[in-house]
Amino acid sequence: MSLKILAIASYCEPIASDGALPELKEMVKISTGVVVRRVTRFVQLALIGAGRCCENVEVAPDTGVYFSSCRGDTEVTASLLEDLISRKELPSPVTFVNSVSNAACFHVARALGLHDRNNFVTNRFDPIVAALTTAYVDITRGEIATALVGSVDSASAPLARHRQRLQVNTSTVIGEGSHWMLVASPSDPRKGIGTIPGAHNFSGWEQLQAWLVGTGDYGNWLLAPGQHLSETDANRIAELIGTTACFDYSRNLPYYDSQTGAAIEQFIRERNEPGMLHVNSDPAGRYSVVLVER
Repeated sequence: MSLKILAIASYCEPIASDGALPELKEMVKISTGVVVRRVTRFVQLALIGAGRCCENVEVAPDTGVYFSSCRGDTEVTASLLEDLISRKELPSPVTFVNSVSNAACFHVARALGLHDRNNFVTNRFDPIVAALTTAYVDITRGEIATALVGSVDSASAPLARHRQRLQVNTSTVIGEGSHWMLVASPSDPRKGIGTIPGAHNFSGWEQLQAWLVGTGDYGNWLLAPGQHLSETDANRIAELIGTTACFDYSRNLPYYDSQTGAAIEQFIRERNEPGMLHVNSDPAGRYSVVLVER
């Protein structure tokens, strides 16, 4: 697997301790050049990140959209369930339409003038890996030439309830993230800013260990432990690949569900090492890996 990164951008901001959510409407207009009405916060975040990613690069109309999220639009989902369960009412048509995660894909495609395939792909603990893998398959098969790949995790009011969903305490600074990449085949003639030579999932430690031992020399790469990777796992991976260089990319980030996109962007923009190995895990003992190379 190999994908050339043509552009990368994001939106990432903390939520104030009083629970007030930042206003996004003007940022959507600045990022995309369009005014979008009657959309949820989740859609606004997708538009901001995707618009910033495509701001300074030519994006062909037949570019595919591969969108991901850990939980989807929690705000509209909560509203829909309250209508159905608490109030025993049918949700409004707008709420019902926006409850479909692919609705955000539609708004991204329309705002950016894209008219090819449009997918919402998810994985509970590292969704952008699933989106990258799907985009790679379609690019390799020649079904698309370029793909806009992104992940969004939004906050919702009341903040106390959102903390319960995230299972974090009141001292944790909560945030929102929208991370996007424009990727293409390595044969694309345009100059890239980086390469993703692999995005993989493993069913357990033994499978991950065998892959790490058998695929190459990562001793001069950065190891970026994902937010769900235990310290024990991070240490034994570092020992296995022979590196002491760990990239604590999340140190200055607020907490939100999927930070893998932030790791990729920070590595490309801020680091000088030849490559980064980002490893994440989930409670079932499965692992996800993204490789990023200059």
